[in-house]
Amino acid sequence: MVERGHRVAEVAERLGVSGHSLYHWIKRYDKPAEQRQEDDDLQAENRRLKAELKRVSEERDILNKPPRTSPESPTEVRVYAKACEPISGTALVPHDDRAP
Repeated sequence: MVERGHRVAEVAERLGVSGHSLYHWIKRYDKPAEQRQEDDDLQAENRRLKAELKRVSEERDILNKPPRTSPESPTEVRVYAKACEPISGTALVPHDDRAP
């Protein structure tokens, strides 16, 4: 219809669709079927590669993250481990009176 000299807005109104949708359809289906298939294949590959990139980036970020037991900075040296909970049964530990 558009090829016959009708305006896109006029054709879209007659079809009951938006002008944007009609422009999209014209752009999509004005190509040969072989070109449309190639475009679809490229879009599918693009989606697959984006998903793979996201997965690999997440894996890299996890591997680059220091383990929770690692020093917080490259120059930190821990002398004692941080206690998470109080030690139970401390009263049972013998006391040395000779300590300064």
